Amino acid sequence: MRAEWLPSVLLGLILAIGGTVGVAQDEDPAIDQVRAEWVHAIAQRISSKWLRPPGVPDGLKVKLRIEIAETGRVERVEVAQTSGNETFDTSARFAVIKASPLPLPADPRAFVPVLMPTLMPAAPRQPASDAETF
Repeated sequence: MRAEWLPSVLLGLILAIGGTVGVAQDEDPAIDQVRAEWVHAIAQRISSKWLRPPGVPDGLKVKLRIEIAETGRVERVEVAQTSGNETFDTSARFAVIKASPLPLPADPRAFVPVLMPTLMPAAPRQPASDAETF
């Protein structure tokens, strides 16, 4: 069964972009926007490939180091900071590998060869009850 976790993965990837190897501090805001859109596309691609292993506890997160070729092909993915659960960490690594090639940014100047996202699935969404107000 696939967990609904895309919003948390997006947050983890976006937070990590500032710590990405090769990103200059004095970027053009337009490039920053393109990069944010690119990271969003990467998160969607990875989320479509990641299946949460059954029996893995909630609240886990793993930080990965992903090396990407200019073609989008994943060159290398390794665990930079473990969740403490090898099964969970391995599933996250395999999702990135299966997602290769990753999407490329609309502007090549936004490309960075190394990303360090933190992947953390959210708890599965519960159906809204009739008592909730919107």
